Amino acid sequence: MQAFLLIVLRVACCLIVLFECAIAQDSQSLKPLVRARFEPDSKITVGQPISVIVEVLVPSWFTGAPKFPELDLRDALVIFTDRGSNFSEQINGETWAGQSREYTIYPQRAGSYAIPSIPVEVRYYAEGVRAGKKAISSPPSLTFTATIPQEAKGLSYFIAARKLDLSQQFDRKPTTLKVGEAFTRTLTVTVHDALSMVIPPIPADPIEGLGVYPDPAVVSDTGGERGEMIIGTRVESVTYVAQQEGDYQLNPIEFVWWDVNAKQLRRAQLPAFQFHVEPKLAFDSEIPLPGDVNPEEIPAISAKKRVSLLALLKRWAVPLGLAVLITVLLAKLVRRYGPYLRDVLAKTRQRRAESEATEFGKFRQAARSGHPEATLRHLMFWLDRTHRDPRAATLKSFTDEVRDPLLDGEVEKLEEILFDSPKRHKQAATWNGRQILQRVAQARRRSFSRKPPEHGTLDSLNPTSG
Repeated sequence: MQAFLLIVLRVACCLIVLFECAIAQDSQSLKPLVRARFEPDSKITVGQPISVIVEVLVPSWFTGAPKFPELDLRDALVIFTDRGSNFSEQINGETWAGQSREYTIYPQRAGSYAIPSIPVEVRYYAEGVRAGKKAISSPPSLTFTATIPQEAKGLSYFIAARKLDLSQQFDRKPTTLKVGEAFTRTLTVTVHDALSMVIPPIPADPIEGLGVYPDPAVVSDTGGERGEMIIGTRVESVTYVAQQEGDYQLNPIEFVWWDVNAKQLRRAQLPAFQFHVEPKLAFDSEIPLPGDVNPEEIPAISAKKRVSLLALLKRWAVPLGLAVLITVLLAKLVRRYGPYLRDVLAKTRQRRAESEATEFGKFRQAARSGHPEATLRHLMFWLDRTHRDPRAATLKSFTDEVRDPLLDGEVEKLEEILFDSPKRHKQAATWNGRQILQRVAQARRRSFSRKPPEHGTLDSLNPTSG
């Protein structure tokens, strides 16, 4: 009897062990879940944004940030939002950890768009796997449709926005203009919830008697962060030089745009602008010159007045002639070389805005402000500027080159706050970005002190031995 009970006990233990192994194997076989959806829906107006929300869920927790690929869509502008949100969800009675990212798409033509599956690389904890498990999963493909309203199909351009503002400014009042003088007219077009690329150029038509010198257009887009509305702006400036006296008119300006809130066409207008150009110096032809006056017919004109008028003509004739000649020459030089100089200045400003120093300044400001997401984002942007091959600029390659244990610790803290869900709320409140800023700044100073950077890149941040 005792032998029989012993056998039964052994069989029961074996069954329990086999059951637990089966559960563990089933837990490890669970693959990450990737799904995608549109916001607000799958049918929008051309030029209006549509968001693709991609959500990644794992059965345990993330051991690293999911890697999302770039999305290239023909006839559309796609912006990837690297900021995301963490969440959890109950699936079949189990708690899954999730992260989401967003692609914002601006279609530029009417028709259907097909978004292919988006492969996402996911790293998450798996029992018995020390470094965590890596998997690549993709949501099913999606389609959406962009349309142009029937009322706007005859337009040469199409602007869909929630609001459009059109304004103009003058650097001086053209009502007192004289030959040789100039004024600048600046036109500003602003669209709300639309990109500046949808705003067409404003033509600067030639006008006989005026020198017309347009500056390169300045376009910019602001907003789009943390749910903010994108605002696109186009600024165009034209300088007019008065070459002949007379009456002139600048043509009216009109923009027709589609109001996505009211679902109707609207018009923004600036009326025609009229002004008069006076001669530089005007002499009354009815006043006779000395020698042409008959004292008997016009006794009121004295000899002293005739001599003063002649002296005035002799005194100012040469300076006025030189002034007109110099003005004409300067106008020709500005017309010929002005666009080139403006292009050089624009490229210089662009290089300064995209320089390594500018990107590092943004990283410094983000770290001092204590925002982990902004700190990591601008750190990666700075690495893209400093690395010879931006595709190889990663945090791991950077820390491997620097070989600074303190920097490794700060990077690990930052990744835990952003990607390690159990520690996120505990460490985010006490995180201080000044420590990682100090370590990165020290590595940057060491690199610059050894050798000046070539072509805007940094050499290896850690000297090789031997």
